[in-house]
Amino acid sequence: FFVYAIAQGSAAIAGEEERGTLDLLLSVPMTRSRVLAHKSAAMVVSLLGLAFLSWLGIVIGAIIVDMDIGLGRAAQAILSSLLLGVVFGAFATAMGCATGKRGLSIGMASGVVIVSYLANALGPLVDALDPVTRLSPFYYYISADPLSNGLNPVHVAVLVGTAGILFAISAVTFERRDLAI
Repeated sequence: FFVYAIAQGSAAIAGEEERGTLDLLLSVPMTRSRVLAHKSAAMVVSLLGLAFLSWLGIVIGAIIVDMDIGLGRAAQAILSSLLLGVVFGAFATAMGCATGKRGLSIGMASGVVIVSYLANALGPLVDALDPVTRLSPFYYYISADPLSNGLNPVHVAVLVGTAGILFAISAVTFERRDLAI
């Protein structure tokens, strides 16, 4: 989810700017923030489609191999993955809006994915990293074990709130930045 979301988030504004199509897009009577909101909503809707297809694949796979899996819990685990993807997609969007560079946006978002994954994975093993674990979106994605226990509302709120803050940062930086068009 996050690989797809990073690709979409970085292409939303920075990709348009690098391709030279942002000027055409902004020539219609819409504000920058509205264009960004539409691009961000398109990313989230496409991630929802990907989540549904993933859930459907699990359902079909469970039927084929006669596996007893709670389909509601599977949906909750996939929703948790979706939210993780939205967070990293929102980060890529924010970096693209701030810099106008798609490659830089992808690189920065990918670096944050790696660092946050390692912080979450190594936190329980290394005492010095334990406090950092809760800063990782991966912690809120998986620590409550949504496949077994369902979604933790606090963790969902943290992921949704983080994505919301990152989208707000995207809007502010996109409004204030002088575009290279």
